[in-house]
Order: sequence, then structure tokens, then C-alpha cells
Amino acid sequence: MYFEIDSNGKPTNFRVIRETDSNLGISLKTLIEKYGDWAPALINGRKVGYRYSIEVVLKYVNSVGTIEVMGLKSGDFIS
Repeated sequence: MYFEIDSNGKPTNFRVIRETDSNLGISLKTLIEKYGDWAPALINGRKVGYRYSIEVVLKYVNSVGTIEVMGLKSGDFIS
């Protein structure tokens, strides 16, 4: 999944790279938004947006999916 943190720290522009379930993107977006505002990136003291790419591993137990976010895979500054 890709998403951006804008210069005000708001998560935005969510995109699922490879979706195995039609509800996966909605669930991930909800999970990320649940954490509230993020700290924007800083370049020379100026707040800038940042694009994240995270890897997600799904583990199914008794037909109930548990989403485990493994961590930050990569990120790029956006202007």
C-alpha cells in the first residue's frame, strides 16, 4: 500500500498495490487513519509531504483475517 502524509501531517492518497480482498484497502486505510495525524517530513526546517510504501502480511485464523503491518518499506519526499 502507498499513502502520503501531507505537509500538515494528514494521511492521504491511499493506493493498494496488490489487493487480494476487496475490503483490504478500506481496512488498511481505516487502520492508518486511526492513528491520527503523523509528523510531516522536514527539509531545511520546512514541512513537506512524504510518500510511504508499507508491506502488509495477512494471517488468517478461523476465517478471520488479522492484519499485521510489518513496517516501512520505503519512502519518498513529495513537494
